[in-house]
Amino acid sequence: MAVNMKITRKAVLKPSPESAWGGAKKVPITVFDRASTDGYIPTVFAWRAPAPTNGALKDGLLATVARFPHLAGRFAVDDYGRKCLHLNNAGVLVIEATAGADLATVLAHDASAHIAELYPKAKKEHADEPIFQVQLTRYTCGGLVIGMASHHQVADGQSMSGFSASWASAVRTNSSALPSPFLDRGATDNPRSPPLLSFNHRRIEFKGEHSSSRSYRVLPLDRINNLAVHFPGEFVAELKAGVGAPCTTFQCLLTHAWKKVTAARDLAPDDFTQVRVAVNCRGRAKPPVPMDFFGNMVLLAFPRMQVRDLLSASYPAVVGVIRDAIACVDDEYIQSFVDFGEAQHDVKLASTAATLGMAFCPDLEVDSWLGFGFHNLDFGGGPPCAFLPPDLPIDGVMILVPSCAAKGGAHLFVALDNEHVEAVKQICYCISRWQRPPKPASPRANMFDSALTGRTRRQEETRYTIRALLAVALVACGTQQRAVVLVAYWTQKRTVAGHGCAIKAAARAPDARNGEQRISRAGDGVGGGHVQRWATTIVGSQEPGAGDREGGIKIPFISGRWEDCCGGRGGVEFPFGSELNVFF
Repeated sequence: MAVNMKITRKAVLKPSPESAWGGAKKVPITVFDRASTDGYIPTVFAWRAPAPTNGALKDGLLATVARFPHLAGRFAVDDYGRKCLHLNNAGVLVIEATAGADLATVLAHDASAHIAELYPKAKKEHADEPIFQVQLTRYTCGGLVIGMASHHQVADGQSMSGFSASWASAVRTNSSALPSPFLDRGATDNPRSPPLLSFNHRRIEFKGEHSSSRSYRVLPLDRINNLAVHFPGEFVAELKAGVGAPCTTFQCLLTHAWKKVTAARDLAPDDFTQVRVAVNCRGRAKPPVPMDFFGNMVLLAFPRMQVRDLLSASYPAVVGVIRDAIACVDDEYIQSFVDFGEAQHDVKLASTAATLGMAFCPDLEVDSWLGFGFHNLDFGGGPPCAFLPPDLPIDGVMILVPSCAAKGGAHLFVALDNEHVEAVKQICYCISRWQRPPKPASPRANMFDSALTGRTRRQEETRYTIRALLAVALVACGTQQRAVVLVAYWTQKRTVAGHGCAIKAAARAPDARNGEQRISRAGDGVGGGHVQRWATTIVGSQEPGAGDREGGIKIPFISGRWEDCCGGRGGVEFPFGSELNVFF
């Protein structure tokens, strides 16, 4: 909705010289800073009335910034021509604004068009641009929106969460309680002598002339759409229950989102997809760095899977892939990265961090704010009522944020190519690991209580050529565990009256005691009725729908028997509880 906005004041505010901790020093940026995004990161939160006055907010801000001198400093160049931070107490930018609307009304409508007016538009190319900027917007009801923008090469999300909590505490207590952050950047930049590089950081965190890292295309910004998905606490609990083994909210939500976005993108089954996962290294270094360290200490993990495997794998399996990848960001890796920074101290490095318009497809990048305290920020009137996500102009970037409204819930904010948004909307709440999105020209009908999807029949003559891979896993036979894999190819012709098909199939049954047994079946010119009975016997419903696209579904067996299509000679029995993978 359109909201009449008015800027009432704009000023750079400085802590008093007596309170400032900077000492006018020039501080080198660390290798972690150099690997971070060279740009400003906005965050926007809303509070219902009553809210503290702007005067109280500004007084608390200045008292807090005095203890976080990097935010009141400026980027500069040292005596060797290298980028650094000048802790010169130059101040922070504060914008005060009013909005001619009721906050609740704005939040109840599509607030996305209004969000861009709620935080400062920092310009990193300006020489004296404030590193931290904030906008205080008042609504007619007394509600308040605070929009912050801070440069990522100065501080990561963990740091800005701690700063925000300190600011809120200063406002609540009239600056009588001011936590002191850990400011020693040397704790994160302690290389070995001589440096020992165990990993190719030119390929991972930085671009190099001979880098083998992925190259991504760039999309026009108007093709990138932002989608917000709320996962209630009950949904998150159901995901965790489905994983079985202990897992974090982040791990289960990332697993779910990775599956759904990959399915929506309709990637080739043989493609590989990976997620760039931001990992907080403070507790992983040896010795560990205090969690209240103010600066950057984040590296990336890269869980990677083939599309076919990701879409067919169980949630516990994908959680395991994510957990193993994150575990690789250990002390050995961190120390190698620090040593790399020392070896490249005088070399200009280009980060592999995302840039505007980048399309990560077939990959994703995720930042988790689930462990941050933004949703608990209390300036005196209680925690925020909403997090308002600014535009994410990068296809495939995801942010996970705790729900401000309900305990245990979470929000997923993801930027996607326009052509994938509707598909994600249709399947984002389906926990089944087998569902894939429809194409607009060929909608799917719901089956098995939304767990199984099939294509509706077209009421005209249509020819389909489809390929199917059927995998049946975990077939229990007494105490013996067998895995039976069926591979089938068929060509199907549908008419208004009926259909026929030709089937060729092979079953492979590894036997724990007798080795691998191979069972082959083949049939041609099979009538449609036979195939329908075959599918009904196995699935307990209509046959899986055919289609003209690469895709996949997973069907839970009710019971059944796959028989030789040429006359019912023999077959393979599938007990209740077996599962069927279908890729078509």
